[in-house]
Amino acid sequence: VASSGEGATLDGKGGTGLFYLDGGCSLTLRGLLLVNGRAYHGGVVEAIYAGDVEIIDSTIRDCRADDDGGVVYAWNSGAVSLTGLTVTSCSALNGGVVYAAYSGAVSLIGSIVASCSAVYYGGVVCEYYSDSLSVAGVALIDNRAINTGSVLYLRNLDQRSSISNASFTGNTAGDGKTIQADSPLDWDCHLGRWMPSQGQFLGDFSAPKCYPCSAGYYGNTSGLAEASCSGQCIRGHFCEKGTAVPEPCPSGTHMPAAGAASEESCIPCAPGQHQPLAGGEECLPCAAGSFTASVGLAACDPCPGGGYCEEAGAATSMVWEPCPAGSFNPSNGSSSSAACELCPAGTASATRGAESSETCVPCRPGTVAAAAGLSECASC
Repeated sequence: VASSGEGATLDGKGGTGLFYLDGGCSLTLRGLLLVNGRAYHGGVVEAIYAGDVEIIDSTIRDCRADDDGGVVYAWNSGAVSLTGLTVTSCSALNGGVVYAAYSGAVSLIGSIVASCSAVYYGGVVCEYYSDSLSVAGVALIDNRAINTGSVLYLRNLDQRSSISNASFTGNTAGDGKTIQADSPLDWDCHLGRWMPSQGQFLGDFSAPKCYPCSAGYYGNTSGLAEASCSGQCIRGHFCEKGTAVPEPCPSGTHMPAAGAASEESCIPCAPGQHQPLAGGEECLPCAAGSFTASVGLAACDPCPGGGYCEEAGAATSMVWEPCPAGSFNPSNGSSSSAACELCPAGTASATRGAESSETCVPCRPGTVAAAAGLSECASC
């Protein structure tokens, strides 16, 4: 059976349901205004041992079941598909919009459902022993259940259900549970986000925003079902809440352990050490000929000219050794006395730590420096 109309109204006037199906019959409704349907089961459609039920691009309001399924009641029937709907103020004892038991898959696509309610289970959908549930592109607002599952109550479904691009806002239940699901749910979450696959879901939430991975952990795949997501943040990196890809610790720092939760967790390199790269697990000692006197440096300072620094890992310029008198060193960063150049024969220098050959002074008349590297000229 198919019924469609550009805004045609079907009004149960609060005294009757709108459709009853059995014997394997299917029903498609499109482009209708469905209001004030009331029945013991299914304020709009009661389907018992029936085929599929489809309602498309329609508005439904103020429909009610005295027992189950404020809009659709499906028992031992086919799939229930609700697409492009605006549903408001519908109610039942269980399943304020849909009650499905021993039936096919239920889908709620591209719709708004607001202010619907159940006395016991599932302010929007109550589904038992059926195939699965698919929710996509749906806003679920201010729905309620006096008992549990202000939006969804799912139990003993045959297949995994899925939720994507859906928001749950302002829904209330007596026990605070927005969703009660003992059948597995697959959520389409952003990377760095997760949702439990089943159990109790409290308060407001949405997909793909979902819940952020815990600080110190990261989530680089989809379908994550625990706060630890893909695992601890790797060494040399940090992971704030909701991280998809670990962030490297900045140069000048290191992180030797897994699970760093913030950039503040990255450890500055100690004096005498450096780390030129981001994402370092350890700091590196300064090479001979250099030093660092401060913490958190990416590069070591070269020892000054006029001398050399033989010690690796130096934390102060105090390790600097001056070139002896009779020599000089114009270069920074020298690591041994071999860098000290001798004053040439015929000259001498009494200065220790000289940086320039200008300190090598020619011998005065009557004096001589017969060899290189002398600190003073000798009398003839």
